[in-house]
Amino acid sequence: MSNDHILCPSARCEEGAILLGAVHDDGLVRLLDTRIEITAEHVEQANQKGKPETYLRFANQCVKSGCKQWKNNRCGVIDEVRETLSAKELSTTPQKCAIRESCRWFTQEGLDACRLCPLVLTE
Repeated sequence: MSNDHILCPSARCEEGAILLGAVHDDGLVRLLDTRIEITAEHVEQANQKGKPETYLRFANQCVKSGCKQWKNNRCGVIDEVRETLSAKELSTTPQKCAIRESCRWFTQEGLDACRLCPLVLTE
């Protein structure tokens, strides 16, 4: 996969983004296994329910050094999550995911990132 097509799995709700999953009552994100591209209508609907990033997760193009989370030539978010959470909090089996092969975190950490991913809330 070309680095030009790598996706950030913790993006904002905006037209052209991909709906990655939804936050459930237990605070975990349930990932979708199919891609849903966000339209202007989706953005409007999501904003009517509050700040979308508090209850949904989105993916969009990774902008690398254009992002404040970019540290040491990699995404610092998954590094921080890995350092913060104990091994017992890792899911043993990663969820199905619509973006895995193009995900920034997966390209950095492999399936360990996929095990941590449902614990990450953008907001």
